[in-house]
Amino acid sequence: SKLSFMILASGVVLDEEVLAVLKWLEEVGSLRGASERGGLAYARAWRKLSSIERALGVKLAERVAGGYGGGRSFLTPEGNLVLARLEFMSRKAAMLSKLLEPDLRIAGSDCPGVRLIADRLWSRELGVECAAVGSWNGIELLLEGYCDVAGVHLLDPSGRGYNSFLLEDPRLRGKVALVRGYRRRIGFLVKPGNPKSIRSFRDLLRPDVVFANRNRGSGTRSFVDSMLRRLAREEGLAPRKVFASVKGYEWEFHSHAAVAYAVATGKADVGVALEWAAARYGLEFIPLQEEQYDFLVSLDRMKSAPVSLFIEYLCSEDCRDELRALGFDARGSGEVLT
Repeated sequence: SKLSFMILASGVVLDEEVLAVLKWLEEVGSLRGASERGGLAYARAWRKLSSIERALGVKLAERVAGGYGGGRSFLTPEGNLVLARLEFMSRKAAMLSKLLEPDLRIAGSDCPGVRLIADRLWSRELGVECAAVGSWNGIELLLEGYCDVAGVHLLDPSGRGYNSFLLEDPRLRGKVALVRGYRRRIGFLVKPGNPKSIRSFRDLLRPDVVFANRNRGSGTRSFVDSMLRRLAREEGLAPRKVFASVKGYEWEFHSHAAVAYAVATGKADVGVALEWAAARYGLEFIPLQEEQYDFLVSLDRMKSAPVSLFIEYLCSEDCRDELRALGFDARGSGEVLT
């Protein structure tokens, strides 16, 4: 059999076909596109996903018909957690190991840097589960004890930098440390040549521009909303009126790659995502902001062997060199703030 692993959950088989559909759905934001990339017939992919959702009693994907650029699909936080667990178990099976609980659980904002770090820790025989659920959802999972590390890039409401303000959050104070990660650039992603001449958030209000937005709970969505609120103040308008004027504002994508894919395939004219995503899909990148991506770690896990190895790797020159290759500024990575 081509299957490297098989699990029975409420009588339903979760296998490599399910993994392929969920993995591609996370990236391209389209069930049809995911089925094509995963080598499955669309009808088969749809039936598999629907039957698993019924058996597990949770929604793994949201499917929205119509709207700007046609229908779309995206993984729910539960779907991302199932995907993370399937990836973890697939790699464990490939190593001919028993399917155990992860050694290190990372949840939070979508970033290729986090996936790179997880891959390198796997090479050191550390079983890592890595779920892209958004910055705020990662914090909630950390508070609930589900994960050990939460990846965040949240702009201080006062405008004074990123993430450090979380150490003073009443729910987090005295419970977490902030481990420095790296700086990365986000900006507008447009087709080569920028055919709609998009240069600022004010251009998103034009009737001929369709926007691909990020999901609620993500750091990028928080940034987009803050910029639109600033624009509302400048124009003397209510924020809700500005939000309503952006075509596609309610059109949510759950990863940087999914935003890039929407722009590259013509479903949207512009989105806000990482410079990395623009390069991956051959798009033009218009810089908007350099942001800090960091990690919140539970204090009661700080001295555990998996977290110690995670921080040790962040501090290494090997890690910093590889992050630089992704276009990130890794100076000071691994520094611990409490």
